Amino acid sequence: MKIRAYELLIIFSSTLLMSYLGLSFRLLDDTSLFWPADILLFCFLIRYRSRDKSIKNKLLHSVILCIVGFLGMLLPAIYLENNQSFFEKIIHCAISSVFFITAWITLIIFFKIRGKTYSQLSKNYIFFIFISISIGSIFSALFYGMYLSTKTSDDNVFILSRKWFSEELSSGVIFVFLFLKVTRNVKNIFKISTSSIKKTFKKPLFILYPIIIIFCIASLNITLSVLAILPLIYLSLSHSFNKIILMCTATGIALNYIYINRLINVHDTIEKEYLFELSYLFQINTSVIIITVLIASFFINKNRKNIKRIELISNHDALTGMLNRRSLNQHMMNIINSTRDGDNKIMSLLVLDIDHFKKVNDTYGHAVGDNVIREFSTTLKQYTRPQDLLCRWGGEEFLIIIQGLSVNDCLDIAERIRSIIEGAPLAISDGHIVRCTTSIGVSFFQLERIEDFHEAFKEADELLYMAKEQGRNRVNSVQN
Repeated sequence: MKIRAYELLIIFSSTLLMSYLGLSFRLLDDTSLFWPADILLFCFLIRYRSRDKSIKNKLLHSVILCIVGFLGMLLPAIYLENNQSFFEKIIHCAISSVFFITAWITLIIFFKIRGKTYSQLSKNYIFFIFISISIGSIFSALFYGMYLSTKTSDDNVFILSRKWFSEELSSGVIFVFLFLKVTRNVKNIFKISTSSIKKTFKKPLFILYPIIIIFCIASLNITLSVLAILPLIYLSLSHSFNKIILMCTATGIALNYIYINRLINVHDTIEKEYLFELSYLFQINTSVIIITVLIASFFINKNRKNIKRIELISNHDALTGMLNRRSLNQHMMNIINSTRDGDNKIMSLLVLDIDHFKKVNDTYGHAVGDNVIREFSTTLKQYTRPQDLLCRWGGEEFLIIIQGLSVNDCLDIAERIRSIIEGAPLAISDGHIVRCTTSIGVSFFQLERIEDFHEAFKEADELLYMAKEQGRNRVNSVQN
């Protein structure tokens, strides 16, 4: 597989920067990680290795990515001034590398077991990510404990190993989904739609939440900071998963920063083992809370998308994507309810029917008939406005409702559509070009109640029937 040079450059520079930032915020001691560089490298492995939708024959690629990422983590550690020797820094970076290697291997095992790629695991991928992070944290802590056991034989080995595990797990839970979103498409990180911004400002609690986090960090009040989780839980019920990822990351960083600062203030008055025990318990509890919020938000958003998908299917024709009969009636009711006095209520209704469509089905088969329906609907979409309502009323019969145009303009649209359909092939079967024509009935009405639409449809349908009797391939209206 071809290795892309820019990928290696991105991985090296990103892990170097993230390692530098993580090491700069080591507040408690030299082994206090809060070191998200290995989490970032794990996310890069997922994105680059899943790019070709396969996990086979890419061992060399993964090894090179890991080596480059390891060097990116090691350089800031080497230049960090602390009590560790050069050898100890290499060991710590190597043990940290155990995290993303074992986490990635765990994910590969999931791929193999389910016979799918990362892009196909989207249904419940959040669980696979959390399990991979947990296993990576466990193995990393085990290797750290084995390293410590070669240097000392006291009871602190277990305590320090647990602390290493809690920090790896906490860092993973806080950063992994943010990094997955960032590494997915770097170009679109700062692209935010205007509609998204407007929706955000309509929800004041979402705007207020960052202010709460900043206030908590400034006050260094751990009790107040824990209470900040309550609005986060509430927001997870109504906001998108991407927004909850950002809020969980900010909350996790703030809570860890505040709590470690509090521990620093009292570290001279209590034993170091008890200090590490407090840190371990706090980080595990924080991780569990953030995992719970993320899982709840993930499935709430997933359920919301499924509901929208069901509504889309129930309101639109499966073959053409147009409104169906039920949905069109609802749209007409919405127009009636939203129309104010003085608004232009004059509307045009075009009823279209494909001529001799039964003959097409009988001659070429229903598959070609479906192609004719699909191409016919595409032509209608091309030659109408976005605000016009298009509906597949049933079989080969279609409706177009136009508002805000004059009678002559609407008749011109109908004639243009008729002419385009007549002159263009709609489908091809066994080398044969299928050409069709359409007959159109046009009526005009003033919409004040739903019965007005039903009466207009009855009139347009009668005009369509007259066009059929007059030889088909024509536009028929009261005016002509």
